[in-house]
Amino acid sequence: MHKHQRPGRFFVKNKDLTPSQRFDPSPQQGGLGKVHQLFGEELTVIIEELNEALAA
Repeated sequence: MHKHQRPGRFFVKNKDLTPSQRFDPSPQQGGLGKVHQLFGEELTVIIEELNEALAA
């Protein structure tokens, strides 16, 4: 959970999938590159649907 996130509230943004300096896996291991490789243009729709389900 993020430091300023309220319990019971959760959502995902594209920037959450961006590797940080601390955790920077190669596209073969995961990270934003792998996510785009797997889901392509559907990623935005998938994130929106995930957020709807998490908010319910």
